[in-house]
Amino acid sequence: MSSPLVSICCITFNHADYIKECLEGLLMQQTSFKFEILIYDDASTDTTSEIIKDYQKRYPDLIFPVLETENKYSKGVRGMNFIYNFPRAKGKYIALCEGDDYWISPDKLQRQVQFMEENKEVYLTFHNFRKRKGNELTDPFPYPDRFKNGPYVLGFKETFQVQIQTLTMVFRNEINKPKGLNVLNGDALLIALSVEKGKVAFLDFDGAVYRLHPGGVHAGKSKYIRMMNSMASRKKMIPAFKQPIKGQLYSKTAYFYKEMAKLDFKFGNYFKGLSNLLQMLKFNLLYVFSKPIGNS
Repeated sequence: MSSPLVSICCITFNHADYIKECLEGLLMQQTSFKFEILIYDDASTDTTSEIIKDYQKRYPDLIFPVLETENKYSKGVRGMNFIYNFPRAKGKYIALCEGDDYWISPDKLQRQVQFMEENKEVYLTFHNFRKRKGNELTDPFPYPDRFKNGPYVLGFKETFQVQIQTLTMVFRNEINKPKGLNVLNGDALLIALSVEKGKVAFLDFDGAVYRLHPGGVHAGKSKYIRMMNSMASRKKMIPAFKQPIKGQLYSKTAYFYKEMAKLDFKFGNYFKGLSNLLQMLKFNLLYVFSKPIGNS
């Protein structure tokens, strides 16, 4: 039996209301190659695991779940895909979709994999997406005009400045996560590890829906807390990378400190705002002095 070309990795927790739509979006993929669906459920307390078991019985050659009995996230474990899905992935490529999100284009995988097979220098591809809150569906994300009528291969700095949602990613299965590095924002880590290997390309089609709901990993968190988490993830990543990626992590960390300072001053937290501005200055200087002489 031939190995799958793509491993679709899915992590779930209390996604009973959404997991069927997620799995149907994965199963509807029309491809000229084999793929597998790897699911890690972090001890859901609703009926998520029962739904997954039912689908696994119906598609035993496609769906391969790991169903925890003890929740790992509550014990401080982060990077579930890196720990529980990526090591068992047999595919040449990895695609991602969490259990509360879903794909809407039946040729999503075919388009991304075909492009990467034809462009060996590209390590990761992504595409457009929509957001959904309740029954409300947004228009596709407003990427810059230069992205339209792609494929569009991003410049190095550009890769760290645009929004790349994990549910739109397909990347080569050559990821080597630095030992002991666990961050909340796994998308940032995946992007940095991908740029370390090759180029990133945008394909201009609308292929997935990112769901906003009360049980989401960022649900209930203020904009300030989300920025703090993003900043903390980049700071943890900095020692693991060399230039020029390290420089971009310095720059992005400075950006989050600046945005946090703006909110501090807006709400009268002047001391905290000043502290964040000083941190912004520190990381901007680290960025400036990390650049090779002559670079702009």
